[in-house]
Amino acid sequence: MDNPELILTNTHSFKQFRTENCIYVDKTRFAYELIKNKMTQCFLSRPRRFGKSLFLNMLKELFSGNKKLFEGLYIYDKYDFKSYPVIHLTFTMLEYDIHLDPDIALSNALKKYLGRIAKKNQIPEPDGPHLGNMIDDLYCKTKKQVVLLIDEYDKPLLSYINEPDARKKVLKTLKNFFSPLKDLTDEIKFLFITGVSKFSQVSIFSDLNNLDDLTMNPNYSTIAGYTQKEMEFYFKDYIPKLAERYDETIDEILSQIKSWYDGYSWDGKNFVYAPFSISNLLKHSDFSNSCFKDELVEQNDTIKTQNYPEISFTEKILVLYSKQDESFKDKLIMHLQPIRRFGIACYDDITFDEIQLAESVSKTKNINLLLSPQFLASDLFQSTALDGLAESYRQKRIQLFPIVVQPCSYKTIPWLVDIGINSEPLATLSQLKQDEILADIVVKNARKLSANEDETNLEDVNI
Repeated sequence: MDNPELILTNTHSFKQFRTENCIYVDKTRFAYELIKNKMTQCFLSRPRRFGKSLFLNMLKELFSGNKKLFEGLYIYDKYDFKSYPVIHLTFTMLEYDIHLDPDIALSNALKKYLGRIAKKNQIPEPDGPHLGNMIDDLYCKTKKQVVLLIDEYDKPLLSYINEPDARKKVLKTLKNFFSPLKDLTDEIKFLFITGVSKFSQVSIFSDLNNLDDLTMNPNYSTIAGYTQKEMEFYFKDYIPKLAERYDETIDEILSQIKSWYDGYSWDGKNFVYAPFSISNLLKHSDFSNSCFKDELVEQNDTIKTQNYPEISFTEKILVLYSKQDESFKDKLIMHLQPIRRFGIACYDDITFDEIQLAESVSKTKNINLLLSPQFLASDLFQSTALDGLAESYRQKRIQLFPIVVQPCSYKTIPWLVDIGINSEPLATLSQLKQDEILADIVVKNARKLSANEDETNLEDVNI
Protein backbone atom coordinates (compact mmCIF):
# COMPACT_ATOMS: atom_id res chain seq x y z
CA MET A 1 0.00 0.00 0.00
CA ASP A 2 1.45 3.38 -1.02
CA ASN A 3 -0.25 5.30 1.80
CA PRO A 4 -0.78 2.93 4.72
CA GLU A 5 -3.23 3.91 7.41
CA LEU A 6 -1.67 5.84 10.26
CA ILE A 7 -1.29 4.60 13.84
CA LEU A 8 -2.84 6.91 16.41
CA THR A 9 -1.73 6.75 20.07
CA ASN A 10 -2.75 10.13 21.44
CA THR A 11 -6.54 10.25 21.09
CA HIS A 12 -9.71 8.38 21.98
CA SER A 13 -11.75 10.12 19.30
CA PHE A 14 -13.57 7.55 17.17
CA LYS A 15 -14.37 10.29 14.68
CA GLN A 16 -10.69 11.10 14.29
CA PHE A 17 -9.82 7.45 13.76
CA ARG A 18 -12.47 7.14 11.05
CA THR A 19 -11.88 10.41 9.18
CA GLU A 20 -8.09 10.78 9.16
CA ASN A 21 -6.95 7.55 7.46
CA CYS A 22 -6.03 5.87 10.76
CA ILE A 23 -6.09 2.23 11.80
CA TYR A 24 -9.24 1.38 13.74
CA VAL A 25 -9.47 -2.17 15.03
CA ASP A 26 -13.16 -2.93 14.55
CA LYS A 27 -14.87 -3.66 17.88
CA THR A 28 -18.37 -2.72 16.72
CA ARG A 29 -19.42 -6.37 16.75
CA PHE A 30 -19.50 -6.21 20.54
CA ALA A 31 -21.74 -3.13 20.48
CA TYR A 32 -24.10 -4.94 18.14
CA GLU A 33 -24.16 -8.04 20.34
CA LEU A 34 -24.95 -5.96 23.44
CA ILE A 35 -27.83 -4.23 21.68
CA LYS A 36 -29.15 -7.42 20.09
CA ASN A 37 -29.06 -9.30 23.40
CA LYS A 38 -30.66 -6.34 25.22
CA MET A 39 -27.69 -6.01 27.59
CA THR A 40 -28.36 -2.32 28.05
CA GLN A 41 -26.75 -1.71 31.47
CA CYS A 42 -23.12 -2.79 31.44
CA PHE A 43 -19.88 -2.46 33.35
CA LEU A 44 -16.37 -3.19 32.06
CA SER A 45 -13.08 -3.19 33.94
CA ARG A 46 -9.79 -3.12 32.02
CA PRO A 47 -6.35 -1.58 32.62
CA ARG A 48 -5.66 1.95 31.42
CA ARG A 49 -4.73 2.46 27.78
CA PHE A 50 -6.60 -0.68 26.84
CA GLY A 51 -9.24 0.78 24.53
CA LYS A 52 -12.08 1.44 26.99
CA SER A 53 -12.34 5.14 26.19
CA LEU A 54 -12.27 4.54 22.44
CA PHE A 55 -15.03 1.95 22.80
CA LEU A 56 -17.20 4.43 24.70
CA ASN A 57 -16.46 7.12 22.15
CA MET A 58 -17.56 4.70 19.43
CA LEU A 59 -20.81 4.08 21.34
CA LYS A 60 -21.36 7.84 21.55
CA GLU A 61 -21.15 8.19 17.76
CA LEU A 62 -23.27 5.05 17.27
CA PHE A 63 -26.15 6.28 19.42
CA SER A 64 -25.82 9.79 17.99
CA GLY A 65 -26.75 8.30 14.63
CA ASN A 66 -23.50 9.16 12.82
CA LYS A 67 -23.81 6.25 10.39
CA LYS A 68 -21.23 7.54 7.92
CA LEU A 69 -18.43 7.00 10.46
CA PHE A 70 -19.27 3.27 10.54
CA GLU A 71 -19.08 2.57 6.83
CA GLY A 72 -17.14 -0.64 6.25
CA LEU A 73 -17.40 -1.76 9.88
CA TYR A 74 -19.22 -4.83 11.19
CA ILE A 75 -22.26 -2.99 12.52
CA TYR A 76 -22.84 -0.76 9.46
CA ASP A 77 -25.59 -2.78 7.78
CA LYS A 78 -27.00 -4.35 10.95
CA TYR A 79 -28.11 -1.35 13.04
CA ASP A 80 -30.75 1.29 12.37
CA PHE A 81 -28.61 4.23 13.62
CA LYS A 82 -31.49 6.04 15.28
CA SER A 83 -30.33 9.13 17.13
CA TYR A 84 -30.62 9.44 20.91
CA PRO A 85 -29.44 12.12 23.34
CA VAL A 86 -26.08 11.06 24.79
CA ILE A 87 -24.50 12.03 28.12
CA HIS A 88 -20.81 11.11 27.99
CA LEU A 89 -19.01 11.58 31.32
CA THR A 90 -15.24 11.15 31.44
CA PHE A 91 -14.15 11.25 35.06
CA THR A 92 -10.54 11.96 34.13
CA MET A 93 -11.79 15.37 32.93
CA LEU A 94 -13.05 16.48 36.35
CA GLU A 95 -11.44 19.65 37.69
CA TYR A 96 -10.85 19.56 41.45
CA ASP A 97 -10.14 22.34 43.91
CA ILE A 98 -7.37 20.71 45.96
CA HIS A 99 -7.91 23.18 48.81
CA LEU A 100 -11.38 21.78 49.64
CA ASP A 101 -12.37 18.57 51.40
CA PRO A 102 -12.42 15.65 48.94
CA ASP A 103 -16.20 15.17 48.99
CA ILE A 104 -16.90 18.88 48.51
CA ALA A 105 -14.25 19.13 45.79
CA LEU A 106 -15.77 16.16 43.95
CA SER A 107 -19.33 17.48 44.30
CA ASN A 108 -18.28 20.86 42.91
CA ALA A 109 -16.35 19.25 40.05
CA LEU A 110 -19.33 17.06 39.11
CA LYS A 111 -21.71 20.02 39.26
CA LYS A 112 -19.41 22.04 36.99
CA TYR A 113 -19.04 19.16 34.53
CA LEU A 114 -22.80 18.53 34.39
CA GLY A 115 -23.32 22.25 33.94
CA ARG A 116 -21.25 22.25 30.75
CA ILE A 117 -23.23 19.30 29.40
CA ALA A 118 -26.55 20.95 30.31
CA LYS A 119 -25.53 24.15 28.55
CA LYS A 120 -24.57 22.21 25.42
CA ASN A 121 -27.96 20.45 25.42
CA GLN A 122 -29.87 23.63 26.29
CA ILE A 123 -31.44 22.26 29.44
CA PRO A 124 -31.41 23.82 32.95
CA GLU A 125 -28.01 23.75 34.64
CA PRO A 126 -28.06 21.63 37.82
CA ASP A 127 -27.76 23.23 41.25
CA GLY A 128 -25.61 20.30 42.38
CA PRO A 129 -24.16 16.99 41.19
CA HIS A 130 -27.62 15.74 40.25
CA LEU A 131 -27.18 13.30 37.37
CA GLY A 132 -30.71 11.95 37.73
CA ASN A 133 -32.26 15.40 37.26
CA MET A 134 -30.21 15.99 34.11
CA ILE A 135 -31.31 12.68 32.57
CA ASP A 136 -34.93 13.47 33.40
CA ASP A 137 -34.66 16.97 31.90
CA LEU A 138 -33.05 15.67 28.71
CA TYR A 139 -35.67 12.93 28.39
CA CYS A 140 -38.52 15.41 28.82
CA LYS A 141 -37.03 17.85 26.30
CA THR A 142 -36.25 15.35 23.52
CA LYS A 143 -39.02 12.79 24.19
CA LYS A 144 -36.30 10.17 23.65
CA GLN A 145 -34.53 7.80 25.99
CA VAL A 146 -31.06 8.91 27.07
CA VAL A 147 -27.77 7.07 26.50
CA LEU A 148 -25.41 7.36 29.48
CA LEU A 149 -21.70 6.60 29.02
CA ILE A 150 -19.39 6.87 32.04
CA ASP A 151 -15.64 6.48 31.55
CA GLU A 152 -13.11 5.82 34.35
CA TYR A 153 -15.73 6.03 37.11
CA ASP A 154 -13.08 5.12 39.72
CA LYS A 155 -10.64 7.96 38.99
CA PRO A 156 -11.79 9.97 42.05
CA LEU A 157 -11.31 6.91 44.29
CA LEU A 158 -7.86 6.17 42.92
CA SER A 159 -6.83 9.78 43.54
CA TYR A 160 -7.22 9.07 47.26
CA ILE A 161 -6.14 5.45 47.27
CA ASN A 162 -3.74 5.92 50.19
CA GLU A 163 -6.06 8.17 52.22
CA PRO A 164 -8.79 5.98 53.80
CA ASP A 165 -10.81 8.81 55.37
CA ALA A 166 -10.84 10.87 52.19
CA ARG A 167 -11.65 7.80 50.14
CA LYS A 168 -14.72 7.06 52.27
CA LYS A 169 -16.02 10.58 51.66
CA VAL A 170 -15.45 10.25 47.92
CA LEU A 171 -17.16 6.85 47.92
CA LYS A 172 -20.24 8.29 49.60
CA THR A 173 -20.38 11.15 47.09
CA LEU A 174 -20.13 8.76 44.15
CA LYS A 175 -22.81 6.48 45.59
CA ASN A 176 -25.17 9.45 45.94
CA PHE A 177 -24.30 10.56 42.41
CA PHE A 178 -25.15 7.20 40.84
CA SER A 179 -28.02 6.06 43.08
CA PRO A 180 -30.82 7.94 41.20
CA LEU A 181 -30.14 5.79 38.11
CA LYS A 182 -32.08 2.89 39.63
CA ASP A 183 -35.33 4.86 39.26
CA LEU A 184 -34.68 5.97 35.68
CA THR A 185 -34.76 2.68 33.77
CA ASP A 186 -37.58 3.93 31.54
CA GLU A 187 -35.64 7.09 30.69
CA ILE A 188 -32.30 5.36 29.99
CA LYS A 189 -31.82 3.64 26.62
CA PHE A 190 -28.32 2.35 27.27
CA LEU A 191 -25.83 2.60 30.16
CA PHE A 192 -22.16 1.67 29.95
CA ILE A 193 -19.63 2.23 32.76
CA THR A 194 -15.87 1.61 32.62
CA GLY A 195 -13.05 1.66 35.14
CA VAL A 196 -9.65 0.15 35.85
CA SER A 197 -10.93 -1.56 38.97
CA LYS A 198 -13.79 -3.99 39.39
CA PHE A 199 -16.76 -2.59 41.27
CA SER A 200 -18.22 -4.18 44.38
CA GLN A 201 -21.92 -5.04 44.41
CA VAL A 202 -22.14 -3.70 47.97
CA SER A 203 -20.72 -0.26 47.31
CA ILE A 204 -21.11 2.32 44.55
CA PHE A 205 -23.44 0.42 42.24
CA SER A 206 -25.35 -1.64 44.79
CA ASP A 207 -28.61 -0.01 43.71
CA LEU A 208 -28.14 -0.99 40.07
CA ASN A 209 -29.30 -4.56 40.36
CA ASN A 210 -29.42 -5.23 36.62
CA LEU A 211 -25.91 -4.07 35.75
CA ASP A 212 -24.20 -6.71 33.57
CA ASP A 213 -20.52 -7.09 34.49
CA LEU A 214 -18.64 -7.85 31.25
CA THR A 215 -15.23 -7.94 32.92
CA MET A 216 -14.91 -11.74 33.12
CA ASN A 217 -17.69 -12.61 30.69
CA PRO A 218 -16.09 -15.03 28.16
CA ASN A 219 -18.30 -13.69 25.36
CA TYR A 220 -16.69 -10.26 25.77
CA SER A 221 -13.13 -11.25 26.71
CA THR A 222 -11.71 -9.52 23.60
CA ILE A 223 -13.92 -6.42 23.69
CA ALA A 224 -10.76 -4.42 24.47
CA GLY A 225 -7.19 -5.19 23.46
CA TYR A 226 -5.94 -6.70 20.22
CA THR A 227 -6.08 -10.41 19.48
CA GLN A 228 -3.25 -12.03 17.51
CA LYS A 229 -5.49 -12.20 14.45
CA GLU A 230 -6.48 -8.53 14.76
CA MET A 231 -2.90 -7.38 15.16
CA GLU A 232 -1.67 -9.31 12.13
CA PHE A 233 -4.59 -8.11 9.97
CA TYR A 234 -4.85 -4.43 10.88
CA PHE A 235 -1.12 -3.75 11.24
CA LYS A 236 -0.01 -5.85 8.26
CA ASP A 237 1.78 -2.87 6.69
CA TYR A 238 3.86 -2.20 9.81
CA ILE A 239 4.93 -5.69 10.90
CA PRO A 240 7.33 -6.17 7.93
CA LYS A 241 9.04 -2.86 8.79
CA LEU A 242 9.68 -4.08 12.32
CA ALA A 243 11.00 -7.38 11.01
CA GLU A 244 13.30 -5.58 8.59
CA ARG A 245 14.71 -3.35 11.30
CA TYR A 246 15.63 -6.33 13.46
CA ASP A 247 16.72 -8.45 10.48
CA GLU A 248 14.20 -11.19 11.25
CA THR A 249 11.54 -13.06 9.32
CA ILE A 250 7.85 -12.23 9.80
CA ASP A 251 7.35 -15.37 11.88
CA GLU A 252 10.36 -14.53 14.04
CA ILE A 253 9.22 -10.97 14.68
CA LEU A 254 5.68 -12.13 15.49
CA SER A 255 7.19 -14.54 18.01
CA GLN A 256 9.17 -11.65 19.51
CA ILE A 257 6.05 -9.49 19.77
CA LYS A 258 4.18 -12.33 21.45
CA SER A 259 7.03 -12.84 23.90
CA TRP A 260 7.10 -9.17 24.87
CA TYR A 261 3.46 -8.17 24.91
CA ASP A 262 1.02 -11.08 24.81
CA GLY A 263 -0.53 -12.46 27.98
CA TYR A 264 -3.63 -10.51 29.02
CA SER A 265 -6.64 -12.77 29.32
CA TRP A 266 -10.01 -12.49 31.04
CA ASP A 267 -11.28 -15.97 30.30
CA GLY A 268 -8.08 -18.05 30.32
CA LYS A 269 -8.53 -18.93 26.64
CA ASN A 270 -8.39 -15.75 24.57
CA PHE A 271 -5.30 -13.61 24.91
CA VAL A 272 -4.94 -10.00 23.85
CA TYR A 273 -2.25 -7.36 23.47
CA ALA A 274 -2.38 -3.97 25.18
CA PRO A 275 -3.30 -1.54 22.37
CA PHE A 276 -1.06 1.29 23.56
CA SER A 277 2.03 -0.93 23.71
CA ILE A 278 1.43 -2.56 20.31
CA SER A 279 0.62 0.76 18.66
CA ASN A 280 3.78 2.35 20.03
CA LEU A 281 5.89 -0.64 19.05
CA LEU A 282 4.69 -0.74 15.45
CA LYS A 283 4.50 3.03 15.03
CA HIS A 284 8.17 3.45 15.98
CA SER A 285 9.44 -0.02 14.92
CA ASP A 286 11.23 -0.29 18.22
CA PHE A 287 11.13 -2.75 21.11
CA SER A 288 11.96 0.12 23.44
CA ASN A 289 11.71 -0.28 27.17
CA SER A 290 9.65 2.90 27.35
CA CYS A 291 6.58 1.19 25.85
CA PHE A 292 7.09 -1.85 28.04
CA LYS A 293 7.57 0.21 31.19
CA ASP A 294 4.51 2.35 30.42
CA GLU A 295 2.47 -0.84 30.30
CA LEU A 296 3.94 -2.04 33.59
CA VAL A 297 3.24 1.31 35.25
CA GLU A 298 -0.38 1.15 34.15
CA GLN A 299 -0.62 -2.47 35.26
CA ASN A 300 0.84 -1.67 38.67
CA ASP A 301 -1.47 1.33 39.04
CA THR A 302 -4.36 -1.08 38.53
CA ILE A 303 -2.94 -3.68 40.88
CA LYS A 304 -2.51 -1.16 43.70
CA THR A 305 -6.30 -0.95 44.01
CA GLN A 306 -6.93 -4.52 45.07
CA ASN A 307 -7.05 -4.07 48.83
CA TYR A 308 -10.04 -1.82 49.29
CA PRO A 309 -13.63 -2.98 49.78
CA GLU A 310 -15.03 -0.81 47.03
CA ILE A 311 -12.33 -1.88 44.56
CA SER A 312 -11.34 -5.47 43.96
CA PHE A 313 -8.28 -6.88 42.25
CA THR A 314 -6.24 -9.83 43.49
CA GLU A 315 -2.61 -10.21 42.51
CA LYS A 316 -0.95 -13.55 43.23
CA ILE A 317 2.66 -12.62 42.43
CA LEU A 318 4.64 -10.09 44.47
CA VAL A 319 8.08 -8.76 43.59
CA LEU A 320 10.01 -7.05 46.40
CA TYR A 321 13.24 -5.27 45.52
CA SER A 322 15.57 -2.34 46.11
CA LYS A 323 15.21 0.66 43.82
CA GLN A 324 18.89 0.30 43.00
CA ASP A 325 18.14 -3.13 41.51
CA GLU A 326 15.35 -1.90 39.26
CA SER A 327 16.98 -3.20 36.08
CA PHE A 328 16.82 -6.75 37.48
CA LYS A 329 13.21 -6.19 38.54
CA ASP A 330 12.31 -5.08 35.01
CA LYS A 331 13.97 -8.16 33.59
CA LEU A 332 12.08 -10.46 35.97
CA ILE A 333 8.79 -8.72 35.11
CA MET A 334 9.50 -9.24 31.42
CA HIS A 335 9.98 -12.98 32.04
CA LEU A 336 6.76 -13.05 34.09
CA GLN A 337 4.63 -11.68 31.26
CA PRO A 338 3.36 -15.08 30.04
CA ILE A 339 1.73 -15.63 33.46
CA ARG A 340 0.74 -12.06 34.27
CA ARG A 341 -2.91 -13.11 34.09
CA PHE A 342 -2.37 -14.11 37.75
CA GLY A 343 -1.65 -10.46 38.59
CA ILE A 344 1.71 -8.93 39.49
CA ALA A 345 2.48 -6.25 42.09
CA CYS A 346 5.88 -4.67 42.75
CA TYR A 347 7.12 -2.92 45.90
CA ASP A 348 10.46 -1.13 46.12
CA ASP A 349 12.34 0.03 49.21
CA ILE A 350 11.75 3.75 48.52
CA THR A 351 8.07 4.14 47.70
CA PHE A 352 6.40 1.18 49.43
CA ASP A 353 3.43 1.75 51.73
CA GLU A 354 3.46 -0.36 54.93
CA ILE A 355 -0.31 -0.92 55.13
CA GLN A 356 -0.69 -1.64 51.43
CA LEU A 357 2.26 -4.05 51.55
CA ALA A 358 0.79 -5.89 54.55
CA GLU A 359 -2.52 -6.32 52.75
CA SER A 360 -0.82 -7.60 49.61
CA VAL A 361 1.33 -10.06 51.55
CA SER A 362 -1.73 -11.38 53.36
CA LYS A 363 -3.50 -12.19 50.09
CA THR A 364 -0.73 -13.23 47.72
CA LYS A 365 0.49 -16.72 46.82
CA ASN A 366 4.04 -16.17 45.50
CA ILE A 367 6.64 -13.68 46.73
CA ASN A 368 9.81 -13.07 44.73
CA LEU A 369 12.66 -11.43 46.68
CA LEU A 370 15.49 -9.75 44.78
CA LEU A 371 18.39 -10.07 47.22
CA SER A 372 21.16 -7.48 47.35
CA PRO A 373 22.99 -5.55 50.11
CA GLN A 374 20.64 -2.61 49.56
CA PHE A 375 17.52 -4.77 49.80
CA LEU A 376 18.66 -6.64 52.94
CA ALA A 377 19.48 -3.30 54.64
CA SER A 378 16.23 -1.62 53.56
CA ASP A 379 13.19 -0.69 55.61
CA LEU A 380 11.20 -2.78 53.15
CA PHE A 381 12.98 -6.01 54.11
CA GLN A 382 12.78 -5.06 57.78
CA SER A 383 9.11 -4.14 57.50
CA THR A 384 6.72 -5.65 60.04
CA ALA A 385 4.57 -6.61 57.04
CA LEU A 386 7.16 -9.30 56.28
CA ASP A 387 7.54 -10.59 59.84
CA GLY A 388 5.54 -13.75 59.23
CA LEU A 389 7.02 -14.73 55.85
CA ALA A 390 9.15 -17.60 57.11
CA GLU A 391 6.29 -19.09 59.16
CA SER A 392 3.82 -18.71 56.29
CA TYR A 393 6.31 -20.44 54.02
CA ARG A 394 6.82 -23.30 56.47
CA GLN A 395 3.05 -23.76 56.72
CA LYS A 396 2.83 -23.69 52.90
CA ARG A 397 0.46 -20.73 52.84
CA ILE A 398 2.82 -18.89 50.48
CA GLN A 399 5.77 -19.68 48.24
CA LEU A 400 9.03 -17.72 48.46
CA PHE A 401 11.43 -17.34 45.54
CA PRO A 402 14.64 -15.57 46.61
CA ILE A 403 16.81 -14.40 43.71
CA VAL A 404 20.33 -13.18 44.45
CA VAL A 405 20.96 -10.21 42.16
CA GLN A 406 24.07 -8.77 43.86
CA PRO A 407 26.66 -10.43 46.13
CA CYS A 408 25.24 -10.10 49.65
CA SER A 409 25.22 -11.71 53.09
CA TYR A 410 21.88 -13.52 52.81
CA LYS A 411 23.48 -16.61 54.41
CA THR A 412 23.38 -14.80 57.76
CA ILE A 413 19.57 -14.96 57.67
CA PRO A 414 18.52 -18.48 58.75
CA TRP A 415 15.10 -18.61 57.13
CA LEU A 416 16.55 -17.58 53.76
CA VAL A 417 19.15 -20.31 54.06
CA ASP A 418 16.43 -22.83 54.93
CA ILE A 419 14.57 -22.05 51.70
CA GLY A 420 17.59 -22.97 49.65
CA ILE A 421 19.24 -20.61 47.19
CA ASN A 422 21.52 -22.19 44.65
CA SER A 423 22.11 -19.44 42.10
CA GLU A 424 25.11 -17.16 41.78
CA PRO A 425 24.44 -13.38 41.87
CA LEU A 426 22.85 -12.33 38.58
CA ALA A 427 25.17 -9.33 38.32
CA THR A 428 28.17 -11.67 37.96
CA LEU A 429 26.62 -13.77 35.19
CA SER A 430 26.21 -13.44 31.44
CA GLN A 431 22.92 -12.19 30.02
CA LEU A 432 22.13 -15.68 28.75
CA LYS A 433 22.68 -17.24 32.17
CA GLN A 434 20.57 -14.51 33.83
CA ASP A 435 17.71 -15.30 31.45
CA GLU A 436 18.00 -19.02 32.19
CA ILE A 437 17.76 -18.45 35.95
CA LEU A 438 14.84 -16.01 35.67
CA ALA A 439 12.99 -18.29 33.25
CA ASP A 440 13.36 -21.13 35.76
CA ILE A 441 11.96 -18.89 38.52
CA VAL A 442 8.94 -18.06 36.34
CA VAL A 443 8.26 -21.75 35.66
CA LYS A 444 8.34 -22.39 39.42
CA ASN A 445 5.94 -19.48 40.02
CA ALA A 446 3.59 -20.83 37.36
CA ARG A 447 3.64 -24.38 38.69
CA LYS A 448 2.82 -23.30 42.23
CA LEU A 449 0.00 -21.02 41.11
CA SER A 450 -1.48 -23.65 38.83
CA ALA A 451 -1.28 -26.26 41.59
CA ASN A 452 -3.07 -23.91 43.96
CA GLU A 453 -5.92 -23.49 41.48
CA ASP A 454 -6.10 -27.19 40.55
CA GLU A 455 -5.20 -26.30 37.00
CA THR A 456 -3.36 -28.45 34.49
CA ASN A 457 0.16 -29.45 35.51
CA LEU A 458 2.75 -27.26 33.81
CA GLU A 459 5.50 -29.88 33.57
CA ASP A 460 5.29 -29.90 29.78
CA VAL A 461 4.63 -26.18 29.27
CA ASN A 462 7.47 -24.27 27.68
CA ILE A 463 7.47 -20.77 29.13
